[in-house]
Amino acid sequence: MSRAAELLGPHSGLADSVRARQLFFEGYAAVREGRYDQALDSLQQSLALEPDAANVHNALGFAYLGLSRLSDARLAFSGARARAPTWWYPIYGLRLVNVRESRLAEVGPEVRRASGVDSASGGPRRDWRTEERDYVRGQQMEPKNPRFSDLLGRLYL
Repeated sequence: MSRAAELLGPHSGLADSVRARQLFFEGYAAVREGRYDQALDSLQQSLALEPDAANVHNALGFAYLGLSRLSDARLAFSGARARAPTWWYPIYGLRLVNVRESRLAEVGPEVRRASGVDSASGGPRRDWRTEERDYVRGQQMEPKNPRFSDLLGRLYL
């Protein structure tokens, strides 16, 4: 993509857009690989070029979440949600922040009702209350283990 930006020239608005996307993809890949510090740099540069990009705000949320910077993650996910109110991914991110902060009451009763169906298969799920209890206990026993927060987040989707 940098070659495309070169061809468009430094004064083209499209060049900034291409560069912003390149930085986003670099940052997103870093998040997916668990390189959260590196992701922040690329994503923040992308956001400077395209401040209204909901996908960049959302990816920043996951980078902050990976670094346990929960208040920054909440702000980033909220920014993504404000820019794309019907997109489910920032809502999921906010729920993960709530779970990590043990603010389960804020996850919402509508999410608990929806938890009766496994979102992966569409079939009935095991008793979600038992799963929730087990994951919360696991999180309390191993507060630094992100697996339990992730499992709770998936349970609430």
